[in-house]
Amino acid sequence: MKPNPFQNQQTIKSLIVDDEQQCRETLQAFLNEYCPDVEIIGDAANIEEAYRLIILKKPDLVFLDVSMPPSDGFELLRKFQKLNFEVVFTTAYNQFAIQAIRFSATDYLLKPIDPVELITAVGRVREKKEKNAENKEHKGKLVLFSDKSYFFVDPDSILHMELQSRKIVILLKDGKKHEVSKSIQEMEELLDSNFIRCHKSFIININEIKEYVPDKNGGCVIMTNSKIIPVAQRRKDVFLNAFSGGNNTAEAS
Repeated sequence: MKPNPFQNQQTIKSLIVDDEQQCRETLQAFLNEYCPDVEIIGDAANIEEAYRLIILKKPDLVFLDVSMPPSDGFELLRKFQKLNFEVVFTTAYNQFAIQAIRFSATDYLLKPIDPVELITAVGRVREKKEKNAENKEHKGKLVLFSDKSYFFVDPDSILHMELQSRKIVILLKDGKKHEVSKSIQEMEELLDSNFIRCHKSFIININEIKEYVPDKNGGCVIMTNSKIIPVAQRRKDVFLNAFSGGNNTAEAS
């Protein structure tokens, strides 16, 4: 039995919009045969029905006929302030290509549809979907460089950072460590107000402070992982201002 190359891919929920039943059936047959990761969630013969189905079923992809008298596919797209789905136009006329580009169509297929061109169009939709999912996954994360590769870190997962031998060692809540070749000033600029530089060599997550122990030299903080980190005297006032305004339950001794 041959392995299915699509078995680990996400389904592309698709809607077919065409005023000719035979065209809808032919396209569905091609998709079933050549694009098994495409799930047909509905079809429509006019723009009113298509609009209702798009709102109701929220497809990833709409195969859209251009010419559907008395209206056209472009009229359907104008009903949306923002397109939250990909569009592949299907038409017997090539003079609509410029308008299709203006609507940021993923592809433009001429009838009769060539299965090879259909496979290519679906592949482009798949690539866009995967890229959008990746961007969403990494939204709000820090993009850092270490050992010739990039990695993503959620700021909320950081306990503290320490400057060691011209490198920044980042300790995460799960105990993992990352080393990055950045200055501590650069890291300070990347982080939000939940982080404070309490010492020339340390940046800490103020929401992960367990206790502050003051003394005449500035004192120290005890983090939730029991790490003791010094607070420099010249940074004490800035630290206390951030610490007192942070959303944490730590108490000074």
